[in-house]
Amino acid sequence: MNYFQRPEVRSKFVKVIMAINNCQEDDAERIYELESYSFLNLIDSKGLSKCSSLSVGNVFLEVLMSGYSFNPDKNHVYLMSRNSKRDEGWEKILTYTPTHTALLEKAKDYKDLERITSPQVIYEGESVEIVTNDNGSKYINHSANFDNTGAKIIGGYCYKVFKNGDRELVMVTSSDIESLKKYSAIENGRWDKAKAKKVPGNPNALYTKNDGQIDIGFLKTKIVKQALKH
Repeated sequence: MNYFQRPEVRSKFVKVIMAINNCQEDDAERIYELESYSFLNLIDSKGLSKCSSLSVGNVFLEVLMSGYSFNPDKNHVYLMSRNSKRDEGWEKILTYTPTHTALLEKAKDYKDLERITSPQVIYEGESVEIVTNDNGSKYINHSANFDNTGAKIIGGYCYKVFKNGDRELVMVTSSDIESLKKYSAIENGRWDKAKAKKVPGNPNALYTKNDGQIDIGFLKTKIVKQALKH
């Protein structure tokens, strides 16, 4: 019997779903069946089945409580893993990050924010010009190439559109991507007793998934996250 088929686990999550969605038990049961099925399929497809049961349960709960879904058609989350030190040794922990699709939906809940525009990726060789208008606001003139196969990614951008009509340019540069990659390697590192310091490990695989470059969807998520920080 897998973790999600255990009666006590099922009962706990159904109650949470009832509270989150303000629905009856029958509806919560159906949501649980659909979400747990999609979740387990996603774990299998990503080769994450060896992650600890506790971390798997925590991710499932956090995603549902955040209002996201594991339905592949909605494309709300990336699932990943990292190694964590325990008294008995190393343990593989399941983690997640919302996709730019999920974040764009959530952006509408921010007080003064009307929306965030769909993030755009900039490739080497494209025409890019940052311009400041008469009001002091920055915007970008970007002429994208039709075919960027194999081209180097040099950054990306989006706009925050406020309810008063103002727009704010948000950019992520190649140096920003490298900094995020290095931070990810540190997070996935291990403690070296001999050197008395943490030794960086491998960065999240999504930083090199795109033929050695960052995954496009993952970069778009980073761009939207940057916009939501301000």
